[in-house]
Parts: sequence; C-alpha cells; structure tokens
Amino acid sequence: MRPQRRFSRTCLALSLCTLLSSAAVAQSPSWQTDLAAWRTEHVAELLKPDGWLSLVGLEWLEPGDNSFGSAPDNKIRLLSGSPAHLGVLRLEKETVTLLPPADGFPKDLLLEATPAKSQALRAVADEDKLSEHLTIGTLNLYVIRRQARFALRIKDSRSPAILGFHGLKWYAPDDNYLVTANWTPYKNPKTITLTTLVGTTYDQPVPGVAEFSIAGKMYRLEPVLEDPAVSKLFFVLRDSTSTS
Repeated sequence: MRPQRRFSRTCLALSLCTLLSSAAVAQSPSWQTDLAAWRTEHVAELLKPDGWLSLVGLEWLEPGDNSFGSAPDNKIRLLSGSPAHLGVLRLEKETVTLLPPADGFPKDLLLEATPAKSQALRAVADEDKLSEHLTIGTLNLYVIRRQARFALRIKDSRSPAILGFHGLKWYAPDDNYLVTANWTPYKNPKTITLTTLVGTTYDQPVPGVAEFSIAGKMYRLEPVLEDPAVSKLFFVLRDSTSTS
C-alpha cells in the first residue's frame, strides 16, 4: 500500500480558513478568542477517525479483478494486522462490483453498517461523500471516481499520522492581517476547473467574490463551494512555496 501525501491541501485549507475566519471576526473585540476556537476545531477535524490524517492509501483500480487484503497475493495490499483477504473489486467499464474472496467475506466486514455482500458500489465522479463505505476494525475503505478512473481510498483511525500527531505550529496572531472583506454574490454563479494532485480535473461552482485591502493593496478572491449543503467557502491559493 502506497501512502498518499495530502498534507499540502490540508495546510492550504488551514491558511484559507484562517483568512476567512479573520474576515468574519474583524469587527469583534474577541477575535483572538474566536481564532483560538477555530484552531481547536480545525485540529479536531484533522483527528477525526475519517479525517485527512487517517488517510493511509489511495490505490487505483485496474480493469478486471482487484483483490485487497494484507496477504502478499493481493493486488491491493493493506497493512499487516488486517485480514489476509477482504474482498475483490471488479472494474468493468464504469462499474465497480464488490465480490467475496475465495473463503468468503470476513464476518466483521461491513458495508454501510451491514454485513458485506456482493453488489455494485456507488462511485460518482468527484462526489466522494456519496460513496459507500466498507469498514472492519479501524479501517474505512471506499471507492472514488476521478473522470474515467476509479480508486480505493483507505483510511485508518489509528494511522501513523494520528498516533504520531503532536499538534500544529501556528504563526502568532497579527491584527495587521485582520480584514473585513466585501462579499458580492454572483447572480449567475460561474464554475472553475480545478486540477487534482493526480492530474485529473473537475468543475466547482464559484458563488461570488470577496474583496479586501491589505497594506493599501486591493485583493479579489473567488472561492469555490465544495459542498452546496454546507455554508463554507473554500479559497484556493498558490504561492512560490507551493509544490502542487
């Protein structure tokens, strides 16, 4: 199993949410308290059993049968301690079907909280929240789709990143960067095409623009709305320190 590094996105989201939080509390005398509360909440999100720090693998499926488990003969090999053979993911055109290994599914392997059985798995392009989850012990596995490609995302609530977590390092709060942004919603929301770390692309809605001034210079930022059901904007930034 090949661990996938997603910390660049996590740190990016951290910086962006800090900016957004600052804009929201610019007129509040308790902004430092609010910022501290946001930082605590952010750490809690990272440490959730299915948060980004639980990610231990992302394995792209090949056409045909993709067996998964801890035994060496699996195409997708999980960490030791997992059952030797958990199942088979059969990729045929645009359908991924879960099948049992030769000895049948382990009794404690669950699919959406019920005993696993053979069936096609839901995997909607760039809509990971709609995927069905396989769980056993501390593992949480689900199929994702990126354009015409499918992958098995593997999470572990006792991942090395979670067990070895010793807190985040923050810049000291600086009220020179405490800003109030003017928000202008778009009457006709537009979309922007984003590129993932694996080179695929997907479209996200842009609901409006935030405008603000720092050190006499005006800035315009257009956030995307990752989840229409959640009132949370995601600002995508890149600078010379970014490697992806």
